[in-house]
Amino acid sequence: MKKLFTLCITVLIIIIAAGRPAAGEGKWEWYNPLPGGQPIQMEKIGADTALALCPFGMLVSTDQGETWQYKPSLQDYNFVNMSISETGTIWACTRSALLKSTNFGDSWETVRDGLILINYIYFINDKKGFIFNGDVVHCTVDGGQNWDKSSFPAFYEIKSVFFINDSTGWGCGYNGCFFKTTNGGKSWDSRWLLYDGDMKGIHFIDENKGYIFGKNNAYPENGKYIWSTNNSGKDWSRCFKNQTSDLNFENWDFFEDKGVLTGLDNKLMLFNYTSFNRWDSISYDHDERITNIIMFNTDVFIGWDARGQIIKSTDQGKTWNIKSQSMTLDGFIKVYFRNENKGWLLKWSNFYSTNDGGKSWTKNSIDPNYIYRDIVFIDDNTGFLIASGHSNYYLYRTKDGGMNWEDITNGSYQYNSLAASPEGKVFALVYDSKLLKSEDKGDSWDEIDVDSVNYSNKIYVVNEDTYIVLGNSYPSRLLNITRNGGQTWNYILSNKNSFYIKAVCFIDENIGFLGGSDGCIYKTINGGYDWEEKNDGYAYCNILDIDFSDESNGWAVGAMSAIFETTDGGETWDKKEGSIDGRYNSIYMLGLKSGWIVGDNGTILKYTGDGSPVAETYVSNEEISVMNYPNPFRDMTTLRFNLKSAAHVSTKIYDLSGQVVADLGSKYINPGDYEMQWQPGGLPSGVYFLRISNGKTTAERKLILER
Repeated sequence: MKKLFTLCITVLIIIIAAGRPAAGEGKWEWYNPLPGGQPIQMEKIGADTALALCPFGMLVSTDQGETWQYKPSLQDYNFVNMSISETGTIWACTRSALLKSTNFGDSWETVRDGLILINYIYFINDKKGFIFNGDVVHCTVDGGQNWDKSSFPAFYEIKSVFFINDSTGWGCGYNGCFFKTTNGGKSWDSRWLLYDGDMKGIHFIDENKGYIFGKNNAYPENGKYIWSTNNSGKDWSRCFKNQTSDLNFENWDFFEDKGVLTGLDNKLMLFNYTSFNRWDSISYDHDERITNIIMFNTDVFIGWDARGQIIKSTDQGKTWNIKSQSMTLDGFIKVYFRNENKGWLLKWSNFYSTNDGGKSWTKNSIDPNYIYRDIVFIDDNTGFLIASGHSNYYLYRTKDGGMNWEDITNGSYQYNSLAASPEGKVFALVYDSKLLKSEDKGDSWDEIDVDSVNYSNKIYVVNEDTYIVLGNSYPSRLLNITRNGGQTWNYILSNKNSFYIKAVCFIDENIGFLGGSDGCIYKTINGGYDWEEKNDGYAYCNILDIDFSDESNGWAVGAMSAIFETTDGGETWDKKEGSIDGRYNSIYMLGLKSGWIVGDNGTILKYTGDGSPVAETYVSNEEISVMNYPNPFRDMTTLRFNLKSAAHVSTKIYDLSGQVVADLGSKYINPGDYEMQWQPGGLPSGVYFLRISNGKTTAERKLILER
């Protein structure tokens, strides 16, 4: 619970997963790209059927790409690759599991799981197939019931495999290598075609004649190539070279003796498949670069573009019609919501705002050369925005809910992070160990020194007096905390087990979490003096952001598009499937009912829950235990408390300013369990506090009212 030109874009909602929710029954939904996330792979079956694999499901067309049906996986799957056998069986893999479908994605059967970092699969038929992960190849000849494992040349990430029969096959991949097997994959021979090259596609006409396309990573000015062989891969020669350094071959497909190659800006290359002796350059009028393509015949092509939109052409690729929808494929840096309806997404050249809970988004830009880094609001109208560009950093303020932004930059500061306290104060963290605080909505700023934290990276405000600053001093990330409004600072973590901190989240002044390198999450229950690791960590899966819906339910996101979930206050974390490419950069939870995740490739996800807690959670001291449900709530919530010994007890509810908004009574009662209901009447949405006191001690519970 984290305390100009315009273009309006309407967004449809597609459910992508129905895994176990954080509270009650809930689900994550794709909001962009639509309908099922950025397509990963596209294949054709027969004369009319096309399949597009998306991270959380399958798009199916049976009319040559004219219409598409989206079939979500309805599991915690995050697909990364697929292979289709001759009978139409679809084999698809996640990072750790192999699945198959015999009904075009209506249902999926897990064939094998427990693997690590699968990067490619290939099936010759319904019985024989391969799983490639790292330097190991897993082979099955009985449809996945049994598997044999063989070694594979290390350090080569497979990008493409092609078998001409059960025994003879070829592969290519990263580091410019070509591979061949003549014994059905039991062993593989390898050789370099191009040092530090990236081989992306391989195809053979017969046992002797084949082609590979790729590029030179070390010397991009030397171009992109297509190689051909006439002796089964023993010798290769270049049959095409594109010397334009900023253009890449992306994908190809074939129909009869014709082929098409894509990846060039506003151009397709048509060629004679059997000889590669004729090339025709076709210019097209589509605004985005086409990155993937399949040919149904010499006239009808379908594919997707650099924005993740599925497109179709019926005139050999000259003109294209859009068949799906996408706002952008640029990565989002941050998501921030003021309430259920009003929110913002930040990215490089612009930022988006919504007033209807993400159903439509307005594209905003102060300067198209800016990077928009952070945003926070202290009330419905007053907000602050950090941007950088033209070798400077800028601070902007809005007084009308984001319709207009004014530059309030002090040129001597390099702004980096924003935060707001529950009391309405705004904080701006700047480099050179300075924290700026404003108590008058940004009209004036007080400067606070942050001890020994150079290159300050992130500010987190727990309450009026407690602030946490994440530094970025090499070689370790430092964490500093003040509990007296910045008068003094203390280190609470410094290079713990070489752990690099990337995410900070505190539920209250005592309970907090750190996320960072290798997927590790740490928890403190004493305000940061001591930390305990709460998960085993995951290699290469850096945690980039953490947020909690309430005291028990929280989420963490990061690299490899990973999502971690806790339902027990951060004691244990359940890792959801993540894809190999991309990452989730930011998460913002709006209580138990909704939340948002944004990341690379234009990813926008929304969580929708029913708002009910998984289990009753009490906040307690030695004398009193107190909880409420539901929380958050709309019209009424039930307050429940347990009294250990007889006492005169008062029950009151306060707002953030400390004013009593409801006095629920005061009387002498005996030990036991008690329950009452509170209806907030006309109070506005926000955070309130239930305080039950027996004269000696007070138990407090945070109440979240959502209208």
